[in-house]
Amino acid sequence: MRSYLCRNLLNFNELRFLQNNFFEFFHFYIFRDKMTGYVIFYCLFLLKLILQNNSFMKYLILLNLLFACSQSINAQKNADQIIGTWQTGAGNAKVEIYKNANSFQGKIVWLSEPIDPTTNKPKTDVKHPNSALHNRPIMGLINLWGFSFNEQEGNWEKGHIYDPKSGKEYKCTITAKDKNSLNVRGFIGFSMIGRTDIWTRIK
Repeated sequence: MRSYLCRNLLNFNELRFLQNNFFEFFHFYIFRDKMTGYVIFYCLFLLKLILQNNSFMKYLILLNLLFACSQSINAQKNADQIIGTWQTGAGNAKVEIYKNANSFQGKIVWLSEPIDPTTNKPKTDVKHPNSALHNRPIMGLINLWGFSFNEQEGNWEKGHIYDPKSGKEYKCTITAKDKNSLNVRGFIGFSMIGRTDIWTRIK
């Protein structure tokens, strides 16, 4: 299809057809990660219509809407980069991070030592300051919550992390080193006073 469109780029009737089927082509390119080629093609397409129809403002608005849509989609793709299963720096736990409504949270889905040697039963949250929660299982425990994506900073912020080994809760910011590594920083008060753990993507 793309080669067909390129061969007919200067054909005004074909351009009219593309204009009338704008959203169909929008779906075809955007949702197959062809954003760059799509934007380039439509820039040429709109330039052709501007030169032939002299309807500058109409197509300038259309181009701005196209740009806004592309920015929104790219921002969402960046935000969802955190979704997946991650192994902690020590390698003794795996956490699945997922989206919950408008925020991101995570739960423990694997432990290197899931059995408590003192009870020979699955580990529970015995270090939690609230004794009423001492019987809740560590496996499946939500230990990350409340994260929102900051597009300008490129990180996930305003979240919290819970450490079942100590029973302590910290504020937390997560930054992607790359698509397979996360910097998970827990802190009290100010982010400069804290510790960063590097998590590795499992899937």
